[in-house]
Amino acid sequence: MLKIAFAGTLTAAIFLLLFALACWLRIDVLIDTAWLADLDSTIAAVACVALLIADAVLPAPSSLLLIALGALLGKVLGAAAGFFGTMGGAALAFWIGRKGSVLFARIGGNTTSAQLQSYLNRFGVVTVIATRPIPVVAETVAVLAGASGMEWGRFLLGAALGNFPIAIVYSILGSSAATNRMLLVALIGIATALSLFRSRLKEAGKVEARLP
Repeated sequence: MLKIAFAGTLTAAIFLLLFALACWLRIDVLIDTAWLADLDSTIAAVACVALLIADAVLPAPSSLLLIALGALLGKVLGAAAGFFGTMGGAALAFWIGRKGSVLFARIGGNTTSAQLQSYLNRFGVVTVIATRPIPVVAETVAVLAGASGMEWGRFLLGAALGNFPIAIVYSILGSSAATNRMLLVALIGIATALSLFRSRLKEAGKVEARLP
């Protein structure tokens, strides 16, 4: 189990370093969603979906993007677009893990891979569902699932069950916020809190990267 924990920690550290790099470069589209106001609604929605997919490797503000989709497209279409984007991001992270399975085996050893595969065969779907709302952890679990050889169908089932309610809730909030100023203020506060949480995770990644 220690080897599995080490492999998981190393994977999470890589994501955190990528997030820290993106923030250091100060890429505006990865910081907030204010720039969407300057785009046509259709183009803005496509950009939101693309960033949700890229969230597998970049610190895209996923909660704000899902809210924006609800405001741009309405509850139903916004939820559908958000679900598609989050599923794309999950699939990308899983694919990265699958392609990096040889490297994972070298780092953790064949025994670690076998143990992880055994664990995911028993609890994989539940683990994927439970971690989808958690930044960094969701991507880490997806990569580890791909590296372990977990079946695509089982992973996508877990990702779908985890992403579907998230997409619906944020889309409803975004659609409602478009006409409710008080709700919009509340959502900005919540999104800010989530951004601060993610920033703390990035700072933790920087500290970990400096440790010998």
